[in-house]
Amino acid sequence: MLTVALASMGCRSPETFRIGDLDGGPGGPVNGSGGFAVGDLDAAPGFDGPGAGGTGGDPGAGGDPGSGGLPGSGGAGTGGVGTGGAGTGGAGTGGAGTGGTKPPIDAAMGGTPGSGGAGADVAVAVDLAAETAPRDVATDAVDAGDPAERNLVGYWKFDEGSGTTLRDSSGKGNGATIASAVNWISAAASLPSLKFTNAAAINFNGTGHAAVGTPTLPATNAVQSITFWLNLKSTAGEQYIVCLWNQSQNAISLGIRLGQLTAWKWGPNNLVAMAPPSLNSWHHVAYTFDGTTHRLYLDGGTPVTSTIAPNDAVVTRAEISAYNGGGFLNGQMDDLRIYNVALTATQIGNLAAGAFAATGP
Repeated sequence: MLTVALASMGCRSPETFRIGDLDGGPGGPVNGSGGFAVGDLDAAPGFDGPGAGGTGGDPGAGGDPGSGGLPGSGGAGTGGVGTGGAGTGGAGTGGAGTGGTKPPIDAAMGGTPGSGGAGADVAVAVDLAAETAPRDVATDAVDAGDPAERNLVGYWKFDEGSGTTLRDSSGKGNGATIASAVNWISAAASLPSLKFTNAAAINFNGTGHAAVGTPTLPATNAVQSITFWLNLKSTAGEQYIVCLWNQSQNAISLGIRLGQLTAWKWGPNNLVAMAPPSLNSWHHVAYTFDGTTHRLYLDGGTPVTSTIAPNDAVVTRAEISAYNGGGFLNGQMDDLRIYNVALTATQIGNLAAGAFAATGP
């Protein structure tokens, strides 16, 4: 064991240190080779400063506080504290060492270990509304009131405002093509009051109509719901608002027939009918069929019902505001939806209130 007498170095009394085990002691700033550097040791045997993890000597016997050791040249470490008083060890100027881990500090020695540099917290702002808001399938644009509802198989928002294409926002590929002249409505005061993005509506004005794709539309006797906003301008004649059909004389149609708001099958034979909405104002219309009962709603009110058997056929043609190029709607439409489930009265009420049906989880 190697000992060093420090009486000649200005200490009050000679002190002996072992070079070896410095665990928990106040040894000086230990360099990467296991040695130690001695700073101004006048009146104190304590040492302090960063080290690279080498072994040091036994704790000093006390004394006045030292003024600190010289900076270590290695990695960051913990300077020991003399039992007589806390050392004020200097900060190391070297880079981070690659040596061992920082030794533990014996609580009995008193004093407080030096603290390293604080890492900077980085705040990341997350817009939860934007992250969780629903998105339009075709444009990937956030639509702040229409979540990715389940069971939508056709959704025509009529927000294009121009052109001849009506996008199917359900993502099912049932896009529509306008076949004759229509007018677009974009003034907010002329649109239905909805709680989600609504850029435009369409005016079929008694001559315009659109042909719709049919890849995923339900059969005429399948469980389904058809909903839309309607601003009717006349109740005269037979006006088709939506017609799903094929050429084997099977269909499900919604519109104005014999002066009433009606859902009917081929014949024409009524399935369910009620008094029409008032003219020149927006109203919500919904038809549902659960496999047994037809229900026709106006503005989310009590439905008119029947259990008349519908036609039974796969839909191969679909039109908005027409049947086979005739029977045009004299009115305006917005937010046409087709579901492959029968919506509940509560879900219909949500739509009629200008919200979404909430068919998702």
